[in-house]
Amino acid sequence: MTRKKVVVGMSGGIDSSVAAMLLVEQGYDVIGATLKIWEEGEYLDGEWHDRSCCKIGLARYAADRLNIPYFVWDAHKEFKNWVVDEFCNEYMRGRTPNPCVRCNEMIKFALLIEKAIGIGADYIATGHYARITCNKENNKFYLRRGADTEKDQSYFLYRLTQNQLSRIIFPLGEYTKPEVLDIAGSLDLPLDEIRESQEVCFVTQDGYQEFLSNKVPASVSPGKFVTPSGNVVGEHKGIAFYTVGQRRGLGISAGERLYVININAPKNE
Repeated sequence: MTRKKVVVGMSGGIDSSVAAMLLVEQGYDVIGATLKIWEEGEYLDGEWHDRSCCKIGLARYAADRLNIPYFVWDAHKEFKNWVVDEFCNEYMRGRTPNPCVRCNEMIKFALLIEKAIGIGADYIATGHYARITCNKENNKFYLRRGADTEKDQSYFLYRLTQNQLSRIIFPLGEYTKPEVLDIAGSLDLPLDEIRESQEVCFVTQDGYQEFLSNKVPASVSPGKFVTPSGNVVGEHKGIAFYTVGQRRGLGISAGERLYVININAPKNE
């Protein structure tokens, strides 16, 4: 019987490495792959440094430990066009983007599936804490929360389509993070050198305002705080510093609580 071929998106982190390991143990024909979306980092003072959330050196090491093929596919142009540029454009429109959702939709799943199909794979897999179920009566796939409610990542994946869900495996969906850490011990990964990504990967060094000031200076140009009735009540530092619903950090002294209820990007108000 021919084994099903699965391409595992490997970031070099614990979760994706364990996901690959579990699939190997389940008998799949596993291939590791990393989409190179940013400049590769440097190895300094015993630590892995990389601006991207994907560490190619660690991913290759984990693949070697599992004795599976490993590929690096260049995706930096797609990442710039679909994620970074859109991130900047959204701020210029007066909106607060979530680039991780966009990256999951366009890069980590859509592009990875395209690459996987290109080498004859049946599925892709990632280390996300989420589950997928299929209703046999209507043949529809449903995205479910992971068993570990504290680590659940299903909310980042809400844009996945039916076609994409049909080609995805989430090996960690039934596991908790402590269980995954226990499994990771057998891979002999340098756990003290692996940090979980918590920020936007391409702006972690200096903060997103600094990033935007270099890419789109207009988004950090001072402007006016204006009430719905048209009264100017203060000056803001730039529309990129604020989001609808924000109350704190406005720098306005008033006898009542003030909130950002709208951002008028064309007027910089």
